[in-house]
Amino acid sequence: RLNVVRQLRDLGYSVDEAVDGAAGLAACECNPPYALVLTDVIMPGAMGGRALADALAARWPDLPVVFMSGYTEDAIACDGRLPPGIRLLNKPFRRRDLAQFVREALAAAEPGGVAESRRADDSAWSRNPAPVIVGEAKDPSR
Repeated sequence: RLNVVRQLRDLGYSVDEAVDGAAGLAACECNPPYALVLTDVIMPGAMGGRALADALAARWPDLPVVFMSGYTEDAIACDGRLPPGIRLLNKPFRRRDLAQFVREALAAAEPGGVAESRRADDSAWSRNPAPVIVGEAKDPSR
């Protein structure tokens, strides 16, 4: 989690952290609206990443959620397929992959949003940082 938070902050994003799904949901309820939630699929506690995304979608249907996982897509797949709109960033990933996933999720959430192809270090995104919340995996290597 710390590495992802550092990378996002280095990219110019404002980042809050949550230790588990319940803390992530509480942060979303108590703080100004987030532009994006980045969560592990598997997290400690009763609320995993999928349950967190479902709870967020019920309250804020336009809030983009990006999943990250060291497991295969099967961990969140239904009938072998990811549900529509699910974004999964497979671990391990590089900073440019993280930057691209976050940019695309934010761009897709904008009115008429179509993800633009930009360089991973495009400073235009850093000039307008969006709040992002990050959840933690049970196993730090995942």
